[in-house]
Amino acid sequence: MSYFIAWWVGLWFVLFGGILLKATIGQNLQTLLRYRWQRPGQTRLGEKIYFRGRYSVGKSLLSPLTQTPCLRWRITITESRGKKSVLLLDQSSQSSFFVTDQQQMLEVLPRRPVPTQAIAIGKSPVVLFSPQQELDNYVGMGQYHYQAQQHILLPLRDPKAIAFLEKHQISPTGPLGNRRALVLREYIWEAGDPVYIFGKLIRRDRQQKLFIPWVITHRPRWFIVAILGSLGLLGFFLLGVGMVVIFQGGLPR
Repeated sequence: MSYFIAWWVGLWFVLFGGILLKATIGQNLQTLLRYRWQRPGQTRLGEKIYFRGRYSVGKSLLSPLTQTPCLRWRITITESRGKKSVLLLDQSSQSSFFVTDQQQMLEVLPRRPVPTQAIAIGKSPVVLFSPQQELDNYVGMGQYHYQAQQHILLPLRDPKAIAFLEKHQISPTGPLGNRRALVLREYIWEAGDPVYIFGKLIRRDRQQKLFIPWVITHRPRWFIVAILGSLGLLGFFLLGVGMVVIFQGGLPR
């Protein structure tokens, strides 16, 4: 292997492995482990805690697409562009809801919507996801309640989905009149569904505490740690492979 090829291949391995290692273990995993599970009554206000329990009976909402009664909902619209999947819309209900761990009940404030940002590196935009979106990319959002999709061979037929796209000014066709590869998904959560929340407590009054979520997920922490840890080890492995390839390439003579 020539010097230049070895360094080019090695640098790509090092770059990709380093990014994967930093994004999983160096960023998300370390942050999640700062949130500690504690028994009721042992938590100080403002402390980062990890809650595991279930959704409790509370104010009922109607999901926007299917008008299904629920406690919380979320809708995403993605578009496939070649090998990439682009998030066009990510909306969540903005009403508080209640959770319980059989010993206490907490009111959870809605997550503030964080718009997806992009920065330009060279000529290519790089999307910066919110912590919630990053976690969802790793462990998913659970089973969707409703899905509608279209692609070049399959038009979108559901009137509800078509009306929802029109309402949010998302065209089902591209500039040349071709069908865009769109997927609409609606997720709902009802009383009794499991929930895991990383956040902190604040006090509304002397008797009531509110829970401010950082991320909300359907997966327990051990599962998330296992996924992020595995990806981090993969990043470490790629980083090592890249360094070996570079060193084997040697120095220019």
